Amino acid sequence: NHSVQEYGSDLSYERLTQLENVMCVAPAAVVNSLSVNAFVGNKASQELVEPAEICSICQCEYEDGDTIMSLPCAHCFHHVCGSKWLLNYSKLCPICKLDVVEQHEG
Repeated sequence: NHSVQEYGSDLSYERLTQLENVMCVAPAAVVNSLSVNAFVGNKASQELVEPAEICSICQCEYEDGDTIMSLPCAHCFHHVCGSKWLLNYSKLCPICKLDVVEQHEG
């Protein structure tokens, strides 16, 4: 992991791309507050509006009864996939890069 302090004032494009690899994940409280619903037929129940037919994280089709997580940007994922992504990899939506933590706090 690299910090901004390591680079001083040399924030060239190459240095900035190295900083992209710094892991910044979402807290469990934020992940647990996200909307979760069951997938039924070609739609998710209640709040979710026409999610994609596949989870863009695992690339598997949604099946009846799958638990689907909806981010504030309205992108949907399997609950397990979305939780793992946010808790272990990034606080950003893997599709549009919306900051889930910022949206939760704002």
